[in-house]
Amino acid sequence: MSDTVTPLPPFLRSLLPNLEGSVVVELASPSSGSVHDLGGEHPLTVLHGGSPSDDTVGLAVVCGGRVVDSSRRRPSAAPGDLVPGAEVWLVHLVWRDGSSQSGITAASGIDGVDWSTMQPFGPATGLVPDAMHRALDLATPAPSTDTTGYWTLAWLVSLVGLEPGSPHDALRWHPGVDPREVDPGASFDEVVALSRSRLRRHAATVGWESIRRAAASGWLDLGTCSPELAQWFDVGSFSRWIETGLVSVDQALAILGPQLPPDTRALLSLVANDTRTPVASGAAGGRTPGRANESYDGGR
Repeated sequence: MSDTVTPLPPFLRSLLPNLEGSVVVELASPSSGSVHDLGGEHPLTVLHGGSPSDDTVGLAVVCGGRVVDSSRRRPSAAPGDLVPGAEVWLVHLVWRDGSSQSGITAASGIDGVDWSTMQPFGPATGLVPDAMHRALDLATPAPSTDTTGYWTLAWLVSLVGLEPGSPHDALRWHPGVDPREVDPGASFDEVVALSRSRLRRHAATVGWESIRRAAASGWLDLGTCSPELAQWFDVGSFSRWIETGLVSVDQALAILGPQLPPDTRALLSLVANDTRTPVASGAAGGRTPGRANESYDGGR
């Protein structure tokens, strides 16, 4: 291990040279622990919903991956090292007190890993660090976006089966608009202005924590987030998990827009252009923002 990397605990250092694949490690102390072989599964399959014993002092994930963003590599990295697309092996460790350590090394397979070449990497962010923190009952960073993109997408998806005859009809299904507010004589520009202002107000009122609680209670079905998982998440980890699986508003408009009347499509395009937030597309395709179960009497 390079002396530029904070030394890993003895148990983890002794484990690395003998690994045959990705693992999750529970540390009972710096010199002892248990190993969960992932067998080709993603680390989240072990981490999500987990709660190690009280005597666990830290969690570590050792796994392979590919570089998608090399902007955080150290200036001392060799030219051509850790460029986007490069195959790597990573170690990320989170202690019970919330401190963490991360290292990364280029390698095409675990048999070719030279752990002594590991470089510092961080701060590590994303779904796996989030899950490690939650497993240790630690808070995660706050959401990086508000729910404007989420509610824009929810509105768009809801309109596809309704076939609104005009932008005024579409506005009646806006998540932040009371249908009684809609003036049938309002101009198109007035409809756009009301849509924008109410969307911002709704996102400020019904944020990620409100959505998380709705999912945790069971009346909002989010597909890949069960009520139990929503309860386990905190607001930051929940927001990133949901956002990762959603298509962007632009993608949804491209796919669903042709099913809407041109003036309604123009309304949504203008609102989306004004309120766009960075929402990534999931690896297996996007999800809709979820639906309220029929037992919820607050829905329309």
